Amino acid sequence: VMFLVLFDAMVLPFQLAFSSDGEDNEDKETGFDIAWFWITSSVFFLDICINFLTAYESTTKDVGIPPGTLVTNKTKIATAYLRGWFSIDFLSTVPWPQLAEALTGGNSSDSA
Repeated sequence: VMFLVLFDAMVLPFQLAFSSDGEDNEDKETGFDIAWFWITSSVFFLDICINFLTAYESTTKDVGIPPGTLVTNKTKIATAYLRGWFSIDFLSTVPWPQLAEALTGGNSSDSA
């Protein structure tokens, strides 16, 4: 996932610089732009799923478990993830513009 984030940090400036003609035109997306968007979104969604199954090292906040112990109980893993990074991961992974377009039927807000 870290490789994808670093690569995305290099690709995004090129997408912004070379796929725009100075106008705010969403119809100018290339096949690469669309494919790259869905590839990165899919990998980040997969990362969310994997995080629900990844063991973690307990801390003093984990009641009944000595600090430093590897926690493999799926319920405790899910609870810890939901209380921690899940909200950030979820909010940054959901394709909000595509979701809004699907819910509004793809209508533009411009009435000119």
